[in-house]
Amino acid sequence: MQILHSMFKKLPILILSFIWMGVQAQEDVRWASKLIFQFNNFGDEVFSGKQVLGPPDALPFGKLNEKAFRIKYVEGMGTFTVGFESPVKAHNILIAESNDPGRVYKVFAVDDQGTEYKVYDAKPEVLLVPYRLLKIDVSKIKNPITEVKVHLQTFGVSGWPQVDAVGLSTTQAVDETEIEGFEYEPSLQAANLKQFDHEKEYLGDVINTPFPEVKPIISPDGHTLYFHRQNAKENLGGKKDDQDIYYSRLVNGAWSIPENIGEPLNDKQANGICAVSPDGNTIWVINGYAEDGNITDGISVSKRTPNGWSYPKKVIIEDYYNTSPYQDFVISASGRAMILAIQRDDSHGDQDLYVSFKKEEDVWSRPINIGRVVNTSKAEYAPFLAPDNRTLYFSSNGHGGQGESDIFMTKRLDDTWQKWSTPQNLSGKVNTKGFDAYYTISARGDFAYFVTGQNEENEDLYRISLETGKKPDPIVLYSGTVYNKKTDEPIASDIIYYSFPVKDEEGLAFTLPGEGTFKLALPRGRKYYIMALAEGYMSFMKEEDFTRVSDFKEVKEKIYLTPLEIGQRAQLHNLQFEQSKAALLPESEPELQRLYEIMEKNQSLVIEISGHTDNQGGFDANVELSEQRAEVVKDYLTERGIEKRRITSKGYGPTRPIASNASEETRKLNRRVEIEILDY
Repeated sequence: MQILHSMFKKLPILILSFIWMGVQAQEDVRWASKLIFQFNNFGDEVFSGKQVLGPPDALPFGKLNEKAFRIKYVEGMGTFTVGFESPVKAHNILIAESNDPGRVYKVFAVDDQGTEYKVYDAKPEVLLVPYRLLKIDVSKIKNPITEVKVHLQTFGVSGWPQVDAVGLSTTQAVDETEIEGFEYEPSLQAANLKQFDHEKEYLGDVINTPFPEVKPIISPDGHTLYFHRQNAKENLGGKKDDQDIYYSRLVNGAWSIPENIGEPLNDKQANGICAVSPDGNTIWVINGYAEDGNITDGISVSKRTPNGWSYPKKVIIEDYYNTSPYQDFVISASGRAMILAIQRDDSHGDQDLYVSFKKEEDVWSRPINIGRVVNTSKAEYAPFLAPDNRTLYFSSNGHGGQGESDIFMTKRLDDTWQKWSTPQNLSGKVNTKGFDAYYTISARGDFAYFVTGQNEENEDLYRISLETGKKPDPIVLYSGTVYNKKTDEPIASDIIYYSFPVKDEEGLAFTLPGEGTFKLALPRGRKYYIMALAEGYMSFMKEEDFTRVSDFKEVKEKIYLTPLEIGQRAQLHNLQFEQSKAALLPESEPELQRLYEIMEKNQSLVIEISGHTDNQGGFDANVELSEQRAEVVKDYLTERGIEKRRITSKGYGPTRPIASNASEETRKLNRRVEIEILDY
């Protein structure tokens, strides 16, 4: 059976896609009219199988939209079955995959005699297009079709696939020209990158000098630009100093005069920056720094302190060696993955790109070659992993292009880090006949910064607007300040986050005394637990749901940590119970585990666990329910070895409200479980 794929090529024409058809086209396609079955759908109304009915309307395509079916989890599976107003003798099944296409992996058709046919069976994959129309030839089914069953799966190819509509075409060939914005393209991998609409912009003589400026790194918030300046008199070793790190800040829309970042990151040898954490508190630099001032091959890490940058500490990479005189590194925004540009025994020639994963503090796994799709017999170098943790930019002179070396983009297709999309050249608006490298993008995705050298003597820094150009997947820039709940003073703390139900996006940040600020770059489309921990305080945990985010988003949060002092109270924010019952839901486990760890670590801590309700329903019933819920939390702790003498539990019902009971929005604040420190 011949199976045809079709995709959108005319990306700018989104609003009209699918919608405006000629009279003949409307007669040729019958859209599903009833939902028969659905499983693992994201919502009961929005994002449900009901949204598949009728012609496509989840506009704009390529984004999360409530008017399409969506599976419940970013890694999982889901299915739906739709029917039609009357049986249709069809030539093609049309499935409008309106976001993250390629995850439809099985399709069945049922005819008017009840016979079921498997008409599509494919391995789920990540495609380099934001949406597509999947066409399935069903002309060999002799009887009219009454139902279509669609199965989606994202295991190993995580994403948020959406299906906007399912139709039956009565013509032998669907003419995409009758659907504006549609053109047939036989190879999905040949999808054209959208060309940049803007010209690249020279960063000016404030940043650029007669000396070469290379390796820009833009902070995730877009406000600080780090780069290297070579053989400048301002380098710590003067003009004989091969390279120092500089930085400039964006103030009122203009870049400040760059400053040498100084010791200990710079010395009289060649120094360079590899990556900066989202909060700007951690920097990774090239070379392995030794306390005696010598350097070796590799990478080191430095932390910002109240007194400046710490002396860089060499990062241990298991079985690390590099036979090339050159090296490049980049760290993911989560701090969990490293891309290396080095040469090893299994390299395909010259520098190749490798991946390494964090095992523990400052210890990383053995580098693994990311494969021949990206690596060639020539050099691949200058990697930059976008904050979405999927989009990789690099330079190469082995993939062809405009000149000496060009900048390319590829996307990670699964969680092995071994499968990547065919690299795409970033076009003549970025690449020149000379040296082009070190592409870097802020979390907002508004500008890309890079190096261009029309000749070998003087490379300079440029940027280009990505307003309508090709961007990585959007992320959530999550920032905030951590305070002492008692004094309102900013405090030092560790910030940990992980996604759920699939715990594959973890990261760590830290705040400084007197500042308390942090910043995280979180891939969208997931739920997260954000946790703040500090010595001598109750830890804090909050659930954040970014599954409906489709564009870049900034979130600012104030976090208050309760000091471990007698009389202090703290709320357990993420406890969830069955409706009107004391049975804990599985989602409560992280919060309970957090409380257990606090009790286990602080053996002198004695607490009261108190349950509270709103004023709805009977007073006695509310008191009883609050007592039972407090007791359930106590049982969780004692069953894991916490001594009963250290815990009391009590239910207060509606007697201690912390908000008005006038509306449901405020009543839910009163339905809570708290702990009070009785002794410490």
